[in-house]
Amino acid sequence: MRPFLEIVVRLVPACMVVGASMELFMLNTGFYDVALRKEAERRVEQAREREELSRKMERTKRRQLE
Repeated sequence: MRPFLEIVVRLVPACMVVGASMELFMLNTGFYDVALRKEAERRVEQAREREELSRKMERTKRRQLE
């Protein structure tokens, strides 16, 4: 069990450093700003599509009742 523990003790800090470096890079390059903008655009488009579908369904109901 000791060799496993030695590997973990060396590997975990290395992975943490790599992860922190990636986060720092993404913060400095504006990655999250771009991701946030794209997600907002997707949500607006989805809301428009839902609204359009809702209007179509309402028109269909009205026609069926006439």
